[in-house]
Amino acid sequence: MVSALDLRISRREGFTLVEVLLVIGIVGLLSFVVVNAINPREHLSRAHDTKRQSDVLAIVNAVSQYLIENGKLPITLPATYSPICQSTAPGCADGLDLSFLAPRYLADIPNDPLAEGDVTGYLIGKDWKGRTVIVAPLSEKTLNIMAVN
Repeated sequence: MVSALDLRISRREGFTLVEVLLVIGIVGLLSFVVVNAINPREHLSRAHDTKRQSDVLAIVNAVSQYLIENGKLPITLPATYSPICQSTAPGCADGLDLSFLAPRYLADIPNDPLAEGDVTGYLIGKDWKGRTVIVAPLSEKTLNIMAVN
């Protein structure tokens, strides 16, 4: 014979819909908080800006070393900023080719993480004092990533 205790036990073998929905809600809330705390886009943007700062400093240091050893650059720097190109490719008609810096002063001409094609994503020019200025205009979080020689 089946007792009342046996019936209560047999009806209580799984979770109720309310319990399942409550657990799903808590897990969803926790995952939302964790993803927002980590924020991978923010970290990636900061990493890109750090690379830009490093690249800009490397280029301006390479130009400085070239000037120290050779006295002048083989190109004329414009008063306005011009794009730095990987080579004298057709896609970079208005840019300046700094390939004379590689491999002696730079292993390679660095590229901005968001740049495409023959343009590196960096600009070169002279300031009002005649100093060489390298600028990273594609910066994401940091304003005015630049280096001056």
